[in-house]
Amino acid sequence: MSDYTDQEIVDSLKNRENHVVAFIAKRFMPMISYLIKELRADFLEADDLFQDALMIIIKKIDSGEFILTAKFSTYLYAVCKHLIEYHLKRRDVQIRYLTVQDKEKYQEEDFSEVYDENLNHKLYQYYFNKLGMNCQEVLKMYWLDVPMKEIADKLGSTEGFIRKKKHECKKKLLELVLLNPDKVKSD
Repeated sequence: MSDYTDQEIVDSLKNRENHVVAFIAKRFMPMISYLIKELRADFLEADDLFQDALMIIIKKIDSGEFILTAKFSTYLYAVCKHLIEYHLKRRDVQIRYLTVQDKEKYQEEDFSEVYDENLNHKLYQYYFNKLGMNCQEVLKMYWLDVPMKEIADKLGSTEGFIRKKKHECKKKLLELVLLNPDKVKSD
């Protein structure tokens, strides 16, 4: 099996040449398998992840949005990493949701737990309201799983700025809560 240049790979994907897909799979599947293990996403199959990543790349090539500014392997790695992180986030949300559902379904309510949860909620709500309106908007949308691009569009900013702002706002909220927990009444 001969090597292909990055541009030959892109051109072959654009022309739907199967031999190049087989080459890419054979060449980069170990990298994808390693990435899955490294990010502790063993519930994902390397073959499925590879196919999903390849479909994303092909769609970008077909739409004309694809600009290769790095090696093809680097681009494939980045797409796979993004997909894994997306699946991990979805899995975490599902686990949290199911945990809450199980807790509501199978546990008797413990007064002290309910009291602590209410106090924690009041505490976070109190300090959340102390944040600026911009921080509140960014965090609300982030917690509702609104994509960063959509948040950026709604607030008229860039994704990079919104990511930085979200990080700063979360950090500020945590600092407020940890430094001033005695401000909220437990009534």
